[in-house]
Amino acid sequence: MGYGCQVTNVSTSQPRRPNRRGEGSQLRAEIVTAARELIEETGSAQAVTLRAVARRVGIAAQSIYGHFTGPEQIIRAVIAQAFDEFLRHLQAARDGIDDPRARLLAACQGYLTFGAEHPNLYALLFARNPTPQGARGEQAPDLRLHENGGEGVDRLVGAESFELLVNDVAAVTAAGASRSKDPFVTATAIWVALHGLVLLRADAPQFPWPDRAQLEDALLGRIALLEPNPA
Repeated sequence: MGYGCQVTNVSTSQPRRPNRRGEGSQLRAEIVTAARELIEETGSAQAVTLRAVARRVGIAAQSIYGHFTGPEQIIRAVIAQAFDEFLRHLQAARDGIDDPRARLLAACQGYLTFGAEHPNLYALLFARNPTPQGARGEQAPDLRLHENGGEGVDRLVGAESFELLVNDVAAVTAAGASRSKDPFVTATAIWVALHGLVLLRADAPQFPWPDRAQLEDALLGRIALLEPNPA
């Protein structure tokens, strides 16, 4: 059973009515939504221009400046929103599962499902540094790092999703279901494997992939150093 991809057709919006008093936050949300749609449809952050976003929302481009200084700040907002959604997706996949081993595997399956259902959004979070049109390649700031800095993993927007994975590995180890000696190292190895599987599934659909559950059990069982399941 493969991972399905959802495609949403978004029609061009009609001219937007002016906000009433107190509705500024609504316009900001609509700007972020429009930018996200452009990225999901095109697969590129360079599609996020003030003109393209304004056209989709139905406003004048200069109206955006009341909320964002330019495309870079809009993309940062999309990334933050997408990471929040990604974290909620992982949490929903593991909620209500008491067994640490099963909870870790459910979170990993949630990761794979999110990557398959939102390939372009996933790429925004984990592929090359997303840059708006006109940015200067390697000199452009990484929009997935907090602007106010930080140390280690905390520098990363969306660090909470990785911390969830580390905590799940630690719980499995504490329960005696994993031979991991360092939850951070093991969680990093799991992330590398999940990321690779998401990309390979998308880039090599012609490959005769084995059964999804068998592949995930074999891959995650080895990398997470899981003990044989007594069940």
